[in-house]
Amino acid sequence: MFGQLQTAGLEPPGQGSLAVVASHDCDVVSRSFATESKVELLWALPVENEDGTFSRARNPRRLHLLARGAAGSLALEFKAEHRFAFTRRVLLDSVPRTDLQLDSVARAILATWLSRRFKRTALPDSFNDRLRALEWKLRKALKRSATNIENLYIALDREELPADQPYRVILRAVMRADDFGEPERRVVAQECLDELVGILGKSQGILVEQADLDTEAEFTLDDERQMLRWDFDWMSLADGD
Repeated sequence: MFGQLQTAGLEPPGQGSLAVVASHDCDVVSRSFATESKVELLWALPVENEDGTFSRARNPRRLHLLARGAAGSLALEFKAEHRFAFTRRVLLDSVPRTDLQLDSVARAILATWLSRRFKRTALPDSFNDRLRALEWKLRKALKRSATNIENLYIALDREELPADQPYRVILRAVMRADDFGEPERRVVAQECLDELVGILGKSQGILVEQADLDTEAEFTLDDERQMLRWDFDWMSLADGD
């Protein structure tokens, strides 16, 4: 496959890059090349460690996942700019790797990340501007929360507010029900949420009025409609992507 991709000018982004099929199973195995002529692919680049800032589909431009195999785990980095379509016939001459795979959880996260490219949250510029000075502290707090907090949601005025008018914020940190049931993980998640609240409290023009730690069983679809998933897209703009 790599030879055909490179011939078409699709160079891998770095040494050890992998080509990951990102199309639906039914499209990949369709009998009709006229109906399904293309397959979507993503370059994945091995990295030294999984970065919590880019895990759990938090960042719409960059994603870190663990691929698992007999020899252990390998951290992979995906970037939105490394997504492309290619003739599906390339798969006829290709054999997928069996020594390294994304498990069902990682595949679900990858699918979620791809879809959020088109429906990600857009927060007011004036709100994001008030966070700039706290960016690195927020990054560190987010990394520490990566293995315990599944999603972070925010409610605030979505209008551009003048500098003398504060944004009043409600936060909901959501854990998986199984993780929430483990006291030690729940304590760590609460500490991470408290840390985020403390950091936001140092920003001029942002008031955190409420911050709750919930399970996915408690966080309803109605909650999700009324709140915004805080994916920290404003930080990704400074990543050099």
